[in-house]
Amino acid sequence: MPRYVDLSKMPQLEAWGFCCEGENYAFVPVADVIQALRQAEAQTGEVAPVVHGHWVYKRRRSGGFRIRTGLLKNGERVKVLIDEREDTMEPFCSVCGTHNDSTNDQNMRYCPHCWAKMDGEQSQ
Repeated sequence: MPRYVDLSKMPQLEAWGFCCEGENYAFVPVADVIQALRQAEAQTGEVAPVVHGHWVYKRRRSGGFRIRTGLLKNGERVKVLIDEREDTMEPFCSVCGTHNDSTNDQNMRYCPHCWAKMDGEQSQ
């Protein structure tokens, strides 16, 4: 996994470098800078790359049939079949394929299952 600070990619530097603070310039030993970076690297953990995805809306059928029984005015017993099915367009993650049950806009920024960032970009 990549790291926040990767000292192996740091170029070879001379023994002294300079840094600036506002308009004041000061020369500092590069060894001190490298030591500070090593401490920063030791304090940071490995990071996972950001996975990008988007919501794929698919038709989903929910509900079903319900049977109701009743009596007519003449006393005849009847059964009625009621269709309670409905079609909805529901979001599925383009990365892991799971359904997002949330309807909150805040929860639509990331997939709750694989944590892919839902910004529409393609992952590399």
